[in-house]
Amino acid sequence: MEENYRLFWEDDYQKILQLIAKKRIEKKLTQWDVSKRLGLSESGYFKIEKGTSRLDMIRFLTIINILETSPIDFFQELEKTTPLKKIRQTYF
Repeated sequence: MEENYRLFWEDDYQKILQLIAKKRIEKKLTQWDVSKRLGLSESGYFKIEKGTSRLDMIRFLTIINILETSPIDFFQELEKTTPLKKIRQTYF
């Protein structure tokens, strides 16, 4: 069951990570810039952005703060560009 749950959310999770990378590039920040502000190695941040290490809520909030956006603005932009259909289908 856990495997099914993970697969169910994986597409939406990847969309979140892609938007983080896009916003980082728009701010002209490197992975190294963000990693240092997070107190991680560059490879540690790379693994988060690529999805091989899971992004927890505290790190997510810190990253979007570094990217100078709010959670509301982040998810509104995400919804405009790549709607999280699975979340909407599940809860709405």
